[in-house]
Amino acid sequence: MAEKVLLIDCERCEAGSGEQCRTVNGWAADQPHRVRQKEAEPRGDARLGYVGDKSTPNRTNCI
Repeated sequence: MAEKVLLIDCERCEAGSGEQCRTVNGWAADQPHRVRQKEAEPRGDARLGYVGDKSTPNRTNCI
């Protein structure tokens, strides 16, 4: 997951792809901002048929 987080630009501190997040004072942060982490998380669970921001079941798997 850490690799995926670094591939996304941070909206909060404007850290670019491959850069660590920065504190208000400009120091490298220990952890990425939550906004950046949430963006990197997979949306939904493909095994259950949930995809996207809104978890709506994929009805094509139903009999």
